[in-house]
Amino acid sequence: MGEPKLCRLICKVADAVYRLIVVIAGIHNNLRNQTQARIDEGFIGRDTGRLGHANKAQRQKIIGVGNFDQREFPVSLTNTIRDFNKATATTNTSQIGQYNVPVVLVIKKNSSTLKNLLEWLKEHSVHQGAQMVSQPMLLIDDEADNASINTACQKDEVTRINSQIRELLSLFHRSCYVGYTAYYYKSSARYAQHA
Repeated sequence: MGEPKLCRLICKVADAVYRLIVVIAGIHNNLRNQTQARIDEGFIGRDTGRLGHANKAQRQKIIGVGNFDQREFPVSLTNTIRDFNKATATTNTSQIGQYNVPVVLVIKKNSSTLKNLLEWLKEHSVHQGAQMVSQPMLLIDDEADNASINTACQKDEVTRINSQIRELLSLFHRSCYVGYTAYYYKSSARYAQHA
């Protein structure tokens, strides 16, 4: 998907009080890193790759939309250098519901990454006694025709990535899934075969 459209969608849903925005940006690191950089510029307003820099002045490199409005910056639990990591995310001890700004994650479509994200959300954002996160979540699946579609042959079987996406959506009281692909007809034909 074109990143300007992706950033416009993220801005719209952030205005509509979605507090967690997860972008699954393909199966390769370079695509995930590129998508993170574009979201940094078009939505976050800071270069997330510099946030871990030892020099505080170097940490806060303002870019893109940050040059226009510096009142509030969204939180990013991923950066241009590294995919989602439970240890890094855990250093940020707040639960999703405690943020007054949107929390953005740009992750690679990988079963280990999705497993780590699911575990982290269950450990840090599901309220005690409840099994669901109370904050609304938007899941944007870029390249939705690659690994997301349930291609299992039997009706009662589900592929691993598809199962993890379903589990992620089910963790939230309110969630929305948006899948983008450059090959609309290819996806439609696959869904029609499994119907």
